[in-house]
Amino acid sequence: MKKCMLILTFMLCSLFILGQTEIEKTLWWQNFLERQSEVDLNIELSEFSQLLMDLEQHPISLDSNSVQKLFFLSEPEKLAIKKHLQLYGKLISIYELQSIEGISPELVIILSKVVSIQPKQITEEPFMDWIKNGQQECLVQTEFSLQKPKGFKENQQGEKHYLGDRTRTLMRYRFSYKQQLYFGLAVEKDAGEKYERPDFLSVHLFYRGKGLIKTLAIGDYQAAFGLGLTFASRAPMGKSAQVFQTGGRIVGIQPYRSVSEFGFLKGAAIGLEIKKTKLDFLLSGLGDNGSGLHRTPREIEGKNALRNFVSCIHLSRTFSDGNIGLIYQMSAQQPHFSFRFEPNIRYGIYLKKNYKNVLFDSEFSVYKSSYNLLLQVLKPFHSKVDYLILYRNYAANGQNFFAAAWSEFSGTYNERGIYQALFLKPSRKLQIGFFQDVFSAPAARYQKEIDAKGAEWLANAQIKSSKSLSWEIRLSYKKYKKDMKEDGFLLNNIWETKQQLRLQAISLPNKHLNLKARFDYNRWQTWDGSSFFIEASWQVPNHALNLTARYLAFQSLKDATRIYAMEKDLPYQYALGSFNGVGSKSYLLVRYKISDLWDIYLKIGHLAQADGTQPGSGWDEISGNAITDFSFQILCRW
Repeated sequence: MKKCMLILTFMLCSLFILGQTEIEKTLWWQNFLERQSEVDLNIELSEFSQLLMDLEQHPISLDSNSVQKLFFLSEPEKLAIKKHLQLYGKLISIYELQSIEGISPELVIILSKVVSIQPKQITEEPFMDWIKNGQQECLVQTEFSLQKPKGFKENQQGEKHYLGDRTRTLMRYRFSYKQQLYFGLAVEKDAGEKYERPDFLSVHLFYRGKGLIKTLAIGDYQAAFGLGLTFASRAPMGKSAQVFQTGGRIVGIQPYRSVSEFGFLKGAAIGLEIKKTKLDFLLSGLGDNGSGLHRTPREIEGKNALRNFVSCIHLSRTFSDGNIGLIYQMSAQQPHFSFRFEPNIRYGIYLKKNYKNVLFDSEFSVYKSSYNLLLQVLKPFHSKVDYLILYRNYAANGQNFFAAAWSEFSGTYNERGIYQALFLKPSRKLQIGFFQDVFSAPAARYQKEIDAKGAEWLANAQIKSSKSLSWEIRLSYKKYKKDMKEDGFLLNNIWETKQQLRLQAISLPNKHLNLKARFDYNRWQTWDGSSFFIEASWQVPNHALNLTARYLAFQSLKDATRIYAMEKDLPYQYALGSFNGVGSKSYLLVRYKISDLWDIYLKIGHLAQADGTQPGSGWDEISGNAITDFSFQILCRW
């Protein structure tokens, strides 16, 4: 009765969930993706966008087991939902989401779109009905710059450095039936590549069943198990303002639905399940495409010159408060037209257990005579205070190309460290995150001497001063020893320091308009860099038109103080701008909804270097000091 009265109070006093607009949901998701990109600059964000779309189209019935499917939640947020369900039982109204301690109002908006209070309905339909009732999507996209880079200009003999023209073209087709069957095809040509045949072709067929066969993937797919220390094809994890984001968002076998030419598997995978025991088999053989660009004879010659083979067996058992798993991985790199095959074998075991509201998560990996260990403990001291400690010890010779565990350096090898994070939620209007990381490299690394040491601290506060105005303040400080050159001389064992400051404000004056302003300041040694941008998104009332515009001014005279800023972009595409020198970057993104089936998008971006430097480098350099980019996309769903 008490629970019903609480829900009735929320329904009568606040229509928060229904009162939120699509622009607020989009804003929250954009901020989430931007924070995710800060974890690793090479992460493939389109996968997260597609996963969220799947959940929106087919909401999950929320219970203690299905919480793990909400990939965008941090571990404290998952624990908060599980605790609420244990105390009060299953949700009886969507309004009850607002009463969960530890869940922010912005997150409630997202959860209300992707969870259901109805029990899961298991229905068997003929396969032909799957084809008939499935959802389909097709998009065609083209991009080009108005100015001609150096590599596209003809010399006196009429020859060009790049073989193709300066347009990038992309075509995608996707079919999905609920969350059970996926089929996709993607073809891409990068700027400078020839049109003779698709330079990159990706095809996937993915089935998720309800019987013995839980997952079946053919073609291109992704996979990750445990904490990613023994096997993971996804991008590696790093540190960001999301102080509790120390694990991979994508776990298990998933279809690959992007056009990035690395970070996925090509072959077949099958996952079997009997009661609570799972068994996965994976096999992949993928050519190494390097940068993914094949614009010159030399780049074409190097395509697939090296082939990466990997097989994996994964056995896991789920119990009431955690799970345990065993991983066997065998991988090898084989040069083209070579019969030399020297496999590397790794073993791993992981354990995840929730004991008295304390989450233990660990993985141990063995390779030859070396081992890697990752251990983290999450302890909610209070409904408003969470604490995490993470210890990692990666052997110097334990480099694993098919691993993506949490790390300070690039790769899960030659690293030791202790990371501690504290998250405070004094009220729904204030959240404070803090971390400290102390790390070292036992063996020599590039530009780092033996036993290089370092430390990093970060504090981040998010303040919601009113329903329409929120603020963010971020401070970070990092120092570590490094061998580096200065004025042509090699300096050994130099302490390098870097500080960062961010001030950000987001305003929602009305349900159609969103304003965002940000100031970033970076300082490295005695050099500094800074930027300021203002962005506006406007959904024209009673119209199918949506506009987003940004103006950014920057100054940075060293690569170490380079400015990074994520931009809104075309669907399934995310632009993480990198700016150096002195100048400005502006863009306009237009979306027009022709009908329920057709959308068109246009983006125009303009970069101007006020210091006279030329955008780009090498063969991508522009002769002037400004470059204008155009992107156009037609998207059809039926």
